[in-house]
Amino acid sequence: MNGKNAIITGGVRGIGLAIAREFCERGANLMLCYHSNDEAAEAAIAELEQFGTKVILSKGDVADEAYAEASVKKAVEELGGVEILVNDAGITRDKLLARMTPDDFRAVIDTNLVGAFNFTKYAAAAMIKKRYGRIINMSSVVGVRGNAGQANYAASKAGLIGLTLSTAKELGRRNITVNAVAPGFIKTDMTSKLTEEQKAEGIKLISLGRYGRAEEVAKLTAFLASEDAAYITAAEIYAFIQPLKNENCEDAVSRIIEARDKGEKQTYSSDKVRKINEMLAFLSIAGYVYIDSTQSGEDKYWLNLVLRHPKEKTLFYLQRTAGGAGTGTSKEKVNVIEIYKKLWEE
Repeated sequence: MNGKNAIITGGVRGIGLAIAREFCERGANLMLCYHSNDEAAEAAIAELEQFGTKVILSKGDVADEAYAEASVKKAVEELGGVEILVNDAGITRDKLLARMTPDDFRAVIDTNLVGAFNFTKYAAAAMIKKRYGRIINMSSVVGVRGNAGQANYAASKAGLIGLTLSTAKELGRRNITVNAVAPGFIKTDMTSKLTEEQKAEGIKLISLGRYGRAEEVAKLTAFLASEDAAYITAAEIYAFIQPLKNENCEDAVSRIIEARDKGEKQTYSSDKVRKINEMLAFLSIAGYVYIDSTQSGEDKYWLNLVLRHPKEKTLFYLQRTAGGAGTGTSKEKVNVIEIYKKLWEE
């Protein structure tokens, strides 16, 4: 990422600022786009100066197409190009459906979805000229699972996934990847607005018993913007996946292999297999390593995959059944990203 030029919308607070820090630390030059918080923008600039890369600001409304066009033009002129775009600008106007006004709905759609479209359109044009680009859209688990009182927010984030999948197909031949990250409960200014009761209920759904950190999402985003992710596109990566909690790895692996040998298995559709690919990419970033897989059966094979984290001593396990040729048995410890490419592509 050293020397690359990136635009981050919503880049002066929360996840956007964490991504900016991570990118600067890796040597990227930045344009931070923000709506109106001049104090936060100046603070971001002051903080990022320590990294020695170039950081410029662009103030405006991402839903305004003219602003998006002008921002991309400014980045090309002042930074020297645009190789990376992170669409992170987002707002909420949470209300139950009966109380939500059309203005409430449109405002969230305009910022979260139309804004991403605007910047993608003009940044992609700059990337096409160089035949290189990385676009990362910040979706949300709410866009996948829905949430009461957030019909507008859920629709905007689900729309981002559709935008990601479609633009990835259009831009792939130009060596431009497009991916979406769907964070769950991440500790930011936005989630700080939740009531204590809402926070407690949310934590119950998280096996690690805590909110995620913006820095953790930033590292995933930086991976997707890097050369290591050159073969990952049209992916929805869920940043709320958690390993099994309080497991002794050796005992857990023994139980899993025993279940495998008894033929206990679960079938995954091709769509789920694609999502498993994305999970594996995420888990590899988190430091998990591959420790066991196997195949069995005459006309079908089923693959067991066991991953463990050497420092956290936690375990991730999945099974797959599918028709087709087998993949062989391996006991070697290898990086997950390698077997992800070899074993899980359809």
